[in-house]
Amino acid sequence: MCAGPLLGAVLNSPLGGNALHGGIVLLVLAAGTALPLFPLAFLWAHLPVVRRLEQLSTFVDQVVSDEC
Repeated sequence: MCAGPLLGAVLNSPLGGNALHGGIVLLVLAAGTALPLFPLAFLWAHLPVVRRLEQLSTFVDQVVSDEC
């Protein structure tokens, strides 16, 4: 998803024209974007799909290094 249109809508929305209010809205937008990534970052190494990709990456590295 592209964040540009959402960010443009937030920055151009008629929220009273107060800089403090706009800063708070921007802070909430940034927090809403970043906060869901923290659990993903902490759980990343424990996800089965990531472990499988690591195994595949190791296999590909071995194949490529054997050919060189």
